[in-house]
Amino acid sequence: MLGSLLMFFCLGQNAFSQEYDFRVMVSKGNNRLIIADSQESKDLEAGDLVQVGDEVIASEDGYIGFVHRNGQTLELMEPGRYLVNDLIAEISGQKNLATRSLNFLWDKVYESLLETKNNTAKNLDLNLELSGLNNGKIQVLAVNHQKLNPVFGDKAEIRWIGGDTSSDDQYVVNLMNLYDQVLFSEMVSQPEFTLKLSDERLLKNEIFSSTKILCLIVYSANNMETSSWRYGITPIKKSDHEVVTAEVQFYKDVLAPMSKVDRLVIAQYYEEKGLLLDALTVYEGLVREAPELNDFQLLYNAFIKRNLEKTIGREL
Repeated sequence: MLGSLLMFFCLGQNAFSQEYDFRVMVSKGNNRLIIADSQESKDLEAGDLVQVGDEVIASEDGYIGFVHRNGQTLELMEPGRYLVNDLIAEISGQKNLATRSLNFLWDKVYESLLETKNNTAKNLDLNLELSGLNNGKIQVLAVNHQKLNPVFGDKAEIRWIGGDTSSDDQYVVNLMNLYDQVLFSEMVSQPEFTLKLSDERLLKNEIFSSTKILCLIVYSANNMETSSWRYGITPIKKSDHEVVTAEVQFYKDVLAPMSKVDRLVIAQYYEEKGLLLDALTVYEGLVREAPELNDFQLLYNAFIKRNLEKTIGREL
């Protein structure tokens, strides 16, 4: 824990020493940035730094999500020309959120954005890049078959790749207790499934209720010999749940009202805690709610890619 806090302090201080007022976290549309010093005009992209004196031109049907160096987020959803000085004035008087831990989380999100700009996550075809790495199995994302995977929230989105990629393929999701007794099965038409740990079909099983360990296997309905590994999933223990609840609530309170951009911090927090399924669930929600904001998908791809080594034991 002490090591994590020290990392929070060091990284937060280093990254926030850069000269800027806003970071662009999400940009959709033909948005432009006019740089004050040179009056140069350029496309405004996620990852750009914006300073006093600069001017932002928001396009029709565009969207821009900023984070100020004090941790406050700002969204532009109306077209027009915006002086950065005016944007700063708009958030002036609001509380300074720049705690070292929050800075650290924003720094990590920003590093991920730069990763996408360097084409390491752009156009990532996970099916293609994982071929040969997962022994032909269905690969459930953000979980490791060699250990128990902790979950904080009651709901976790389960996503996978592989299997029969034909358009008419369906999948069978088996949920079992520790002794491989099937608690229930579901047929799904897409490579995704929403797991609810409060599902009565789970809770009424005495073995699951006592062990709190759930086993999951995904099969290709077209070929039941094509399956995933057997994955173990468990709710985090009560003492850890209390800590995470308090810390997540802290971020939600200081960032309230939560914007889409703010939810990136929560996803990053879960990732730092090793709660990869909870982080994936946040990204899934963002991508589903705002499919037109491609930067969310790129950040999601970058999250999957950097955690592959933890989940399948090999790095791309």
